Order: sequence, then C-alpha cells, then structure tokens
Amino acid sequence: MTSPQNDPNPSPPDTDGPNDFKSPRGSKPREEGKKWEGGQDSFQQRRLMMRLASAGFELASFSLILGGLGYAIDQWAGNQTPYIAIVGLLLGFSLGFYRLIILANQLS
Repeated sequence: MTSPQNDPNPSPPDTDGPNDFKSPRGSKPREEGKKWEGGQDSFQQRRLMMRLASAGFELASFSLILGGLGYAIDQWAGNQTPYIAIVGLLLGFSLGFYRLIILANQLS
C-alpha cells in the first residue's frame, strides 16, 4: 500500500458544492438558481443561434427529403435520367432558402 505522498495518481480534492466549479473559459462560477452565466443577453444570443441553426437544418432536410422523393418517383417510373430528383433537389433548396430569408427578416 502506498502512502498519500507517494501515490502516482492522487485523487482531486473534494469540493464544497456547485459554486466551486469554474468553467474552462475562466468565467465566474454559477450562482444557484441561475440558468445562464451571462444573464439575459447571453440567453437571447443562444436563442438566436438556435434559430439560425434550425434554419440550416431545414435547408438540408428540405433538399434531402424532396430530392429523395424525386429519386423514388424516378425509380418507380423507370426513368433513365433523374429529372424528377433534380427538380426535387432544386425545389428543396428553394424552399430552404425561402425559410432562411423569412427567418432573417423576422430577426432584423
């Protein structure tokens, strides 16, 4: 058995509670009951970022879903060239960018 002084992997000291935690960015510790460290401004910024991220997901999902639907219709119809899939992709990109523009107008 090794003594605490010679232990090659010492365990970290115990903390007294949640206020002892410091974030890696060096900001202040959280106060109990406070959800966001930066206050209301930080909450609004995170909310804005989440809305912008959702617009990106909508753009990708519209394109993939409508392109996949077009591809399935092309396969079902026996088309040699994927014209309907191309139309579906273009329609998906158009709808995605339309939603992005609507969101940008709402935020400004």
